[in-house]
Amino acid sequence: MVGEELNKTHESLVQAELLLMDERSKMYEVASRKYAIECELAEYISWLEKDICEETRKVQTCSSLETELKALETIHSKVAESREKRRKEMLQLREKEELEKKRLMEKEEELERKMKLERQMKEAEKPGMVYNQSTGEYENIHNRTDDSWR
Repeated sequence: MVGEELNKTHESLVQAELLLMDERSKMYEVASRKYAIECELAEYISWLEKDICEETRKVQTCSSLETELKALETIHSKVAESREKRRKEMLQLREKEELEKKRLMEKEEELERKMKLERQMKEAEKPGMVYNQSTGEYENIHNRTDDSWR
């Protein structure tokens, strides 16, 4: 029995050694890949440092722009108020101009009506003319005693 136990122990030791060698080779492969990756990463470190510096500069630029925008915000509100005030003034001015134009047109129309009425009045001074309100003109009066049309 002792010999069999030694054989079994020897076989288990051999299997354990094989397993250890297998695991050792796997660990060596992992370590080799890790070393290759670390060597490759060393190439990218300079790029990453440059990118970090650029991002830092961009963040600083953004921060300065943000402070400038905050400063402009107060000015913007004042400018917006003045622009709105000017816009209202311009609208009022346009309305006044339109009213003035309308008033002038009404005066011109009134003057034209008066002149037309005066002309019609002069035409009406002819004997036998009467003003017709529906047509707004003077018309000849038909002589009812004149039977020449029959």
